[in-house]
Amino acid sequence: MTIEQQNVEQSIDRRSTYIDFFDPLRGIAIVGVFIFHALDFLARNYAQLPWDGWFRTLPTPRWLVLVFPGTLGWAGVALFFVISGFCIHLSFSRSRQPSFTNFYLRRFFRIYPPYLFALLLFAFVIPRHELAFGPFSTWQQLGLHLALINNIDIHSIYRVNNSFWSIAIEAQLYVIYPVLLFLASKLGWRKSLAVLAVLEVFLRLVAPVLYLDATQQAKIPTWIEFSPLTYWYSWSIGAWLADAYLLKKPLPFVKAPLWLWAAFAIGTYLIKPLYPLSFLFFAILTTAWIAKRLNGEVSLLRLPNFCTAYLSRIGVLSYSIYLLHQPLMDQAVILMIKLRPSLFAAPLPKFLVALSAWLFIVPLSALLYRYCELPSIRLGKIVIEKMRMAKQSS
Repeated sequence: MTIEQQNVEQSIDRRSTYIDFFDPLRGIAIVGVFIFHALDFLARNYAQLPWDGWFRTLPTPRWLVLVFPGTLGWAGVALFFVISGFCIHLSFSRSRQPSFTNFYLRRFFRIYPPYLFALLLFAFVIPRHELAFGPFSTWQQLGLHLALINNIDIHSIYRVNNSFWSIAIEAQLYVIYPVLLFLASKLGWRKSLAVLAVLEVFLRLVAPVLYLDATQQAKIPTWIEFSPLTYWYSWSIGAWLADAYLLKKPLPFVKAPLWLWAAFAIGTYLIKPLYPLSFLFFAILTTAWIAKRLNGEVSLLRLPNFCTAYLSRIGVLSYSIYLLHQPLMDQAVILMIKLRPSLFAAPLPKFLVALSAWLFIVPLSALLYRYCELPSIRLGKIVIEKMRMAKQSS
C-alpha cells in the first residue's frame, strides 16, 4: 500500500469515526465545570445549593439564585464520561485488528503525559499545598497520584488538584473495559447494562445506608464514593450507544423525551436522599440527547455560528483546560487578594477574578495541547506502529 493510499484510508477512517458535534458538547461541559468551580468564590460552598432538611433551599442573599444554572456545572463531568465511553468503544470496535495492548498504549499516551505534566507542575512549581516539603504521607499521596489511584484516599482526592479525582476514575474504567466487553458478549448489552445500573444504584444509594453513624448520617467510605464501579454504568451507556450506532441497531434512550430525563436529573439534585443519583441521570440525559442527535431528531445547538465554533475549539482543548483550570483559578484569586486585600476580600470581586482567569487559562491550555497532548499522541502512534512492524518481522 502506498503512502498516498494510507493517507486516503486514514482520512476515510477519521470521517467515519469522528462525531462533529462532540467538540462543542465538550466545550459546553468544560465551561460548565469552570463556572461551577468559580462559584466557590461567590459564597461559601455556593457551588452546591444549601440543604434545608431533605430539600435544597434558596441561597442567601437571594440574588445568588440568578447564577443557579452554574451550580449544575458539575454535570459536565457526566457529559465527559458518556462521550468518553462512546469514543473509546467506537474507536476500539472499528480497529482493523482490535488489541488491548494497543488500546492501553493509546490511552496511556493520550492521557498520562499531559496529566503528569500538570501533576508535577501543581505539586512542586505552583503548589496549593506544600506537598514537596510535607511529611512522608504527602509523598505517599504523590505516589497515589502518579499511579492514578488517588481516588482511594480522601486526603489525596483534594490534594494537588481537586479535579484529578475524575482522571483516576476514568483511567480505572479503561482498566475494566475488557470486563464490560466480556459481559456484553455473554449477556448482551441490554442485560449487561441492567446489571451495571443495579450495581451503580446500590453503591450510590444503598451502600451509604450501611455506613450510617450514631447521628443517622451517612459516612460514605472513599472507596465507595469514588470507586470506578460507582460510575461504571454512567460511563458504559456511552459505549452501549456507540455499539448500537456502529451496528445500526435501535439507539438506546432515543425514544424517551429529553424533558423526562432532565426532570429526573434536576429533581434528584434537589432531593437530598436521591441526590447521589443525579450524576447517573445527567449521564442518561446526555446519552439520550446524543442518541437523538445521531438519529437526526434534534439540532446541535441554537447558537450563533461563532459561538458553536468557539465551543468546538474549547472542546478540543477541554482536557488541557480541565487539567489546569482549578489550581490556576485559585492562584489568580490568591494573587489579587494579596495585591488589593481591601478590594478583593468580598465574594463578588473574587468570583469575577475567578471567571476572568479563563482569559489566560485557555491560552495556556492551548500550549499544553500543542506541545504536550499532540506530541504525546503522535509518539503513541509511533510506538504502536513499531511494535506492529517488529511483530510482523519476527
